[in-house]
Amino acid sequence: MARRKVTVSRTGPKKKRSDVRNQHYVPRCLLNPFAKKGGGKKLQVHVFDKRTDRSFITATENIFAQRDFNTFEGADGTVLCLEDGMAAIEDIAAPVLRKLVEARSLAAISDEERMALIVFVALQKIRGVGLRAQFKAMTDQLRRRIQADGTDPNTIDQLREGTDEDLKLTSLQFLRENLAEFTQHYLDKALVLHAAPAGQEFVLGDAAVVWANKRDHSPYGNLGLGVVGIELYMPVSPDLAIAFWCPSIVDMVRRTRDGARDLIRKLSAVSLLGLGREADEARRNLPQVRAKFARAQADLDAIAASVPLQLNIDNMRYVNSLQIAESEQYIVSSNGDFSFVQEMIGENAAYRRGHQFRFA
Repeated sequence: MARRKVTVSRTGPKKKRSDVRNQHYVPRCLLNPFAKKGGGKKLQVHVFDKRTDRSFITATENIFAQRDFNTFEGADGTVLCLEDGMAAIEDIAAPVLRKLVEARSLAAISDEERMALIVFVALQKIRGVGLRAQFKAMTDQLRRRIQADGTDPNTIDQLREGTDEDLKLTSLQFLRENLAEFTQHYLDKALVLHAAPAGQEFVLGDAAVVWANKRDHSPYGNLGLGVVGIELYMPVSPDLAIAFWCPSIVDMVRRTRDGARDLIRKLSAVSLLGLGREADEARRNLPQVRAKFARAQADLDAIAASVPLQLNIDNMRYVNSLQIAESEQYIVSSNGDFSFVQEMIGENAAYRRGHQFRFA
């Protein structure tokens, strides 16, 4: 989406800015489970800066926040401030998040609390530094493309080079105008809990809600809230994350379970009744197929019981890799172990910044 120089219409009294000037884009209700009390009694977290390779410890009030991040003030003094509205959503969601972490079960929250959680996640997906970086990247790409065709992009209103304040206004207006619509998409998803394996922890990036899609939707992109196969993840503590899955993913797990069960029956019959190489091969393959069936059944049982799916090491690295790849700059952890972040950056320097959509 292109940045535009837009003025906020003044149909009434000036909107006041929030009394809070240090405004978080990842709220402290998400940060707190990753924090520990420091020497000064303030909650502190371990932080890794992807752009500088620097790690440090800081209070939760100092990270994932900028002065007036959610506040725009126009040249005429009109203010568009979403900080207090966002804080109201956070205040409702915070006890739900705490209850979820303590109970480790979706059955512990009511339908009303689930809705509060959904609105919070929908907000978190579109409120941060990543969205603004994507807006800027798309505008810059369009400007370069038009310039290459011999046209001055500054002659096009939507593509005129703007300031950081213009970018802020565009992102705040986008959030205000689209949050309700985007929230509806989460209602169609399967809400699933994920538990970290023993000795492993989730990291939390400055783009807390991340997404992926293993389906190929070429020539169109496969990332979008309404796209078949989409999966979204948000850590809520070092050892627990929530996911919003396209229902097709649950169906795929069910088909995997059913296919494995049918194959077990076939291989069991061949191993018992067959002779020679075919029977030997069936006996060799049976343990692997039984393990596949057990994993799929365990996942379906967990989803049905509203308790966490137990991730293995590979699954855990997958979820953490999304946090690392999509964060613009900062990663937070409870234990200060950023070895996987450094490994990913070492293999691909593009991970020093967040994911940016590119035009073909």
